[in-house]
Amino acid sequence: MHSDAIPPSAASPTGRRAVLAAGLGVGLGAAVTLLPMLSGTAAADGTSPKKPTDDDLEVLGVAQRLELSLRDVYDDAISGVAGWTDEQAAVMVALREAHEEFANALSSMLGTDAPGKRSEVAYAELRVDTGGTPGDAVVELWAVESRATATHLEVLGSLVGTDGAELTAAIITAEARHSTALADLAGISDPSLRLVDEEQAPVDATK
Repeated sequence: MHSDAIPPSAASPTGRRAVLAAGLGVGLGAAVTLLPMLSGTAAADGTSPKKPTDDDLEVLGVAQRLELSLRDVYDDAISGVAGWTDEQAAVMVALREAHEEFANALSSMLGTDAPGKRSEVAYAELRVDTGGTPGDAVVELWAVESRATATHLEVLGSLVGTDGAELTAAIITAEARHSTALADLAGISDPSLRLVDEEQAPVDATK
């Protein structure tokens, strides 16, 4: 991501898995665990405002564009890749719906400031090859989810208001689980890769 509101390296790749492992709670509980671990992020001790600041609104708008891009990436994969098994198709639909729900939750928080549209840059960069096998697409989407997690960690590292930080932390923990579900489908057994692939870089969803 290349927004002036988002500092680079808010969460370093080498520490990404440790942060996620510590935050794999549920919903808002995950946010309480994650917030103190990321310098520059909203504090969970009552010293930060609850509502998003103006800068938060800009960054959360980036997060919504990313989620809408991910929804469309899954739509393309579901309709374009031939030969999904029932199990694979069910996972694809569930993850597609999750990304739309995340976008809707961000829209509710942003109100009239919500972009309401995908990032064309992120969409083009994250699209999978629909000419390959379902197994190929699953591996590609596993990498996509790791990139989404890395991007949201950058978002979280820049937020001041706790409401936006809690929602972002909940999205992060959910998308880390997406990576695990896709690793299962892909037959990835290496424990160091089942949560997220730390080598995956954030994606620019600002445009």
